[in-house]
Amino acid sequence: MYPVHARLGEHPGRGMPAAVLTVSLLVLFLLVGGFAPANAPGSDDPVLTDDPVPTDTADVVAPQERPPLQPAESADESVERIGVNTQFTDTEPTHCQLVPVLTSAVRALRVRHIRDNVSTWDRANTTCTWVENGRLRTARGVDILASLAPQARSLLVVNALSKVTQAQLLSDDAILRRVSREGPDNDVLDLAEQLHRLGALEGLEHTNEFDLSLLRTFRIGSTLIHPWVNQLRANTVGVNRLLRQRPALADLPLVGPSFGRDASYEAYSEGFDTTAHQTAGNLHYYANGFMPEKSDDYRSGRLDDAVATAKAASPGQPLYVTEAGYHTAPDARGYQGEYTGASEMAASVYLPRMFLGLRNGGADRVYLFQLRDRRNLGPTDQESYFGLLRWDGSKRPAFGAVTRLISTLDDPGPAYTPAPLRYSVNNPTGDVQSRLYGRRDGSYVLAIWRAVPVWDPLTRSPLDVRPARVGITLDEPEAFDAIYARLQDGGPTATAPKWRAARRAAGPIQVDLSGDVHLVKLTPRR
Repeated sequence: MYPVHARLGEHPGRGMPAAVLTVSLLVLFLLVGGFAPANAPGSDDPVLTDDPVPTDTADVVAPQERPPLQPAESADESVERIGVNTQFTDTEPTHCQLVPVLTSAVRALRVRHIRDNVSTWDRANTTCTWVENGRLRTARGVDILASLAPQARSLLVVNALSKVTQAQLLSDDAILRRVSREGPDNDVLDLAEQLHRLGALEGLEHTNEFDLSLLRTFRIGSTLIHPWVNQLRANTVGVNRLLRQRPALADLPLVGPSFGRDASYEAYSEGFDTTAHQTAGNLHYYANGFMPEKSDDYRSGRLDDAVATAKAASPGQPLYVTEAGYHTAPDARGYQGEYTGASEMAASVYLPRMFLGLRNGGADRVYLFQLRDRRNLGPTDQESYFGLLRWDGSKRPAFGAVTRLISTLDDPGPAYTPAPLRYSVNNPTGDVQSRLYGRRDGSYVLAIWRAVPVWDPLTRSPLDVRPARVGITLDEPEAFDAIYARLQDGGPTATAPKWRAARRAAGPIQVDLSGDVHLVKLTPRR
């Protein structure tokens, strides 16, 4: 469950069209005239009255045509779509000492889904000891996972190669055949059953990134050779058969294997019915220090392509993105010596965009990678810098951004289908993206951002993004009060957004967008 950096293709172009807007004297007069009312009566959201420094972009005028009716996702349902990789089963001593910090962090994030690994090979049965409030406490990794239920239920990776080293797989074909046939050992499945009885388990996952094992893909001339494919297929069939023989686990969703390389999806699925041995597809998505979305800018990721590739390998099934994240290692380099990390501030901008973009692209759930740095090997090691928490347990800016996104959408209660909303968003720069959420009280939250890079990993420098004024036109603007917030405001620790009264001129709500996610909250006037 350890990521590799994404393989990014070359992008031929760069830059974007400038926004060109006209304005009347009447609109300029309205711009000076003030703001819309703040919160609706009875709202608990604090509102700041200071407005950010405006851009020199003109206000957006309401379009002549009526805005289209657009669906809204249940805000609370969206919280069900995000999780985090925890690695609580890692019993490294420093990790054990931070167990109270880590479990507290899961609760502070308000995530309801976590991903971890259960294997006797990686010491899930061993005891983790730490001191809390002067008292010695002990627990296994599985006990910690169980203690978080029902707030955060677990998706577990059951490593079917848990008792055999990869070197043995190369040298002993008999061992390979046995493991492929038998799947995980009984101890691993017993632990999974224990968690399931406690209500802490919600799914299992096939082998993690086996295409990056010692049997990894290699090239002969222009031909790619995939020596791992037949082994993984046999393993997948064996794991599925063994799990379905256990009544206590037979009803659980089974997520397919993950891959570290794009080409592996087609190599694994070609001529093989993947859907017969899993209930959901799997994707690991990393964009190095590039922005997550795909565009013509060379500093962009490949989000659309990655989702399409993973879906093609699991046709008709849900897609779980079981790892998605950014590392912030200052000096980590890729295969060709290029720098691959983002700054901590850039990661805090990109990570919410990555989640929202993957949801827009059709991913059913996204597990952020990861809760805490898994080791501390210095600035050249990317695995030491993936955490929302640093090695010492302190919070990075991305922790605060993700917390504020989830806390805004958190709306627990019975299943709820929000009413659609008539609105439109103008797109002066061609890079505006958004996602609409509805809450049980009749309010809406529009997450809106621009798919522009804020960091250049090749030069390891931030990019100055000139804000563009974007207009949000409501069919019934007088029916809603509008406030907005930037996810970036609040740093690593603030749990709630800093709401401001939205600017409204000539009808549309005006938002000055750069690269970070803005939340626009529409509260019905009573």
